[in-house]
Amino acid sequence: MWTFIQGVLGIVAAVASVAALVWWWLGRRLAKRRRDAPGESTTPGESTAPGESTAPGESTANLGVNLPPFRITLTPSAASAWEDDAEFKRLAGELAQLGYENCGDFSIEQIAGVVLRGFCHRRESCAAALYKYPSIDDLILDINRAHVDRHMCLVSNAPEAGIDAPPNKITERSNGPANAAEMHNRLLAISEGHEAIALTPKLFPIMFTAAYAAEMDALLARGGVSAEEIKRSAAAGGRAAPSDTEIELVRGQWRRAISEFLDQEVLAAFVRQGGSLPVNGERRTLVVHERTEASLFADKLAEVVFEEPHEAAFEDGGGAYEVACEEYSKQSERLREQVAAVFSQAHDMVSGAEQMLAQIPDMAKKIEVLGTVKNPRRARIFWLPASHE
Repeated sequence: MWTFIQGVLGIVAAVASVAALVWWWLGRRLAKRRRDAPGESTTPGESTAPGESTAPGESTANLGVNLPPFRITLTPSAASAWEDDAEFKRLAGELAQLGYENCGDFSIEQIAGVVLRGFCHRRESCAAALYKYPSIDDLILDINRAHVDRHMCLVSNAPEAGIDAPPNKITERSNGPANAAEMHNRLLAISEGHEAIALTPKLFPIMFTAAYAAEMDALLARGGVSAEEIKRSAAAGGRAAPSDTEIELVRGQWRRAISEFLDQEVLAAFVRQGGSLPVNGERRTLVVHERTEASLFADKLAEVVFEEPHEAAFEDGGGAYEVACEEYSKQSERLREQVAAVFSQAHDMVSGAEQMLAQIPDMAKKIEVLGTVKNPRRARIFWLPASHE
């Protein structure tokens, strides 16, 4: 499964030239001031629909690094033209001879163009995924096995992409064209001593998406990819070593993506435990947890504290709108620096947020605390007033 995730990351050489498969769930554009601010990259477009692709900023596009969805959904699909490929027929036939059952063809709702066929070996509780990415000629075969003790094993013919696997995962790579029998036998060897989780064809989609979520959670827990992983990924894609600035741009995108994703996870947990989210188009929630990105927190706060200029309000054409935008950008940047300083000294993000709010005149009177969530992570949910309310 980890090979599949690395492919979605888009940093294997063959994938790096195609359009980015980016955050499908990032449903809104980050504030214009971030796009215009020095040292920041252009963010994905607004209203990105599930399954659509949006190219990231120029600097990160040059690295060939694409950010994946943190969750995926397999949708049954009709067998497509790719199954007539001779290599597909060979590998599917080899898997059948080994005792693997066809679990069906699937598309991935959040990633356009990726198609796969699932297989399972009931007796050995092994799962196989034969899949194809857009603009890649070679088929990728993953054969893996999940165990009761949460230990995972994978054998794949995909090239190394430079991203560390989770600590509970053993990954071995098969060089050259995939040989299903050799890969299956190798998987059984490295899985020895671990009790496998039983698998049936109907369970394949659940297993696949759960394994994806578990491995993405490992990335979430460590705040995204490391500088070393970005360097290795660039090398794997045949690119020059990225600069420190480029590395920080990529890592910043990961941090913001994780912050936004966990916001939604916290809100969903809050509703599940009986909480109620008020509906008001002018007000908005502010979620704070251990992975809250200070810049996002500052931007949401700036929308309330400062009056963002709107071009329609400036009719003289004398440059007043540009001046107002520049002033708004300066105010927001000062607030961003203030938030970063407070967060860096705080015991945790929640206490840092409360300290920051207390520093803004009259803000404490305007913000409501909707509630606190302890699972799956400790978080506090604030209810921000509308701008200048």
